[in-house]
Amino acid sequence: MSKYTVTRKCGHQEVINIGGKCSERDRKAEWEERRLCYDCWKAEQQAKREAENKAAAEAAKENNLPELSGSEKQIAWAETIRSAMFNSAQEIEIKSKELLARIESGDIPSGKTEEQISRAKAELEGNLSAVQKLKNTISAKWFIDNKDSSINQIIIDLRAK
Repeated sequence: MSKYTVTRKCGHQEVINIGGKCSERDRKAEWEERRLCYDCWKAEQQAKREAENKAAAEAAKENNLPELSGSEKQIAWAETIRSAMFNSAQEIEIKSKELLARIESGDIPSGKTEEQISRAKAELEGNLSAVQKLKNTISAKWFIDNKDSSINQIIIDLRAK
């Protein structure tokens, strides 16, 4: 292992340890020079997160979603999570409305029993109700706690409430 002084892409100099074959070390040092130093990388990531949070907050206002409750950090993070959930939920809402309209207009595939049609209609109405519950959720903590759940699981959980 050897120490190399590299000038990072951001202009900062760092001393780094590079191991491996001698023939590979210069290539690794050049690669390291094309990267940001840790502090600049961290600042870049923070700026990206802040931009995403700001865009999500603006989208929430445009979509008339209620303000979230929680700490400032929770709200900033939850706005981004809610934005992604909201976009997926809108797709479910649109599809559910389209299918409900087809059922109500009588455009039903042949061979479906009244019971099947009734269950499908109830499920679609449940989806719409769950999407509305999601839109009305104001707890930043709830969005953070459910960030890893699929939108389908969230809809199922909200329908059960």
